[in-house]
Amino acid sequence: MADITNTYSTAGTFSDTIPANCIKVVLKAWGGGGAGAGSTTGSALKAGGSGAQCVIKTINNPIYGQALSIIVAALRSGTTGNAANGNDSYVTVNAVEVCRAKGGASAVNNVPGVGSTSGGVGDLVYSGGNGGVGGSGTQGGGGAGADSNGNGANAINQAGGNSIVDGGDGGNGANADTLASINGFSGSAPGGAGGGGYMEPSQSNGYGGNGALGRVIVIYTINESKHHFIL
Repeated sequence: MADITNTYSTAGTFSDTIPANCIKVVLKAWGGGGAGAGSTTGSALKAGGSGAQCVIKTINNPIYGQALSIIVAALRSGTTGNAANGNDSYVTVNAVEVCRAKGGASAVNNVPGVGSTSGGVGDLVYSGGNGGVGGSGTQGGGGAGADSNGNGANAINQAGGNSIVDGGDGGNGANADTLASINGFSGSAPGGAGGGGYMEPSQSNGYGGNGALGRVIVIYTINESKHHFIL
């Protein structure tokens, strides 16, 4: 047996086909992270977003030549307010959806995004980590994207969640005890969430950190013995 691994780490839509003598396909997908909350109000406390899901899907005895469409989640840009949630990554086989990793939840003011397995499609669905809340002198950090073997790490106050295996780290929240506005820090791919931004009174607005883009990994297991002939 031999594995062929294709990794898609750029946002967009990609096409592939199931190769000859393939006996199994394993799909690993991460959604995009949620963004941190931004601020247009001086000294307001802001939270971080939650990390994205990771889902695992195994297809046994796939059909040679079937078409795969692979959609990788784009990043979610932080704004000076509350951004939309992170984008989804998903895969279809012959136009039928077989797996979907939901994006993380963006923060709303000082209410952090909360990781969830809801809406994920796959044999295994892991949740991204929760965002942190803003407090004395700091804004909330972003949760980590889920790992392929477990849920993502939660942010702890300002500190973004740190991935243990292969999810993306969450971005830290901005310091809120300076004399200037500071944007939240962006999450890392795949699926790390952004931290909250800070606006210093009478200064420019503070942007929430970006939620990172997603990722999809496709692993084909090939039965090499089917290539051998006995004469």
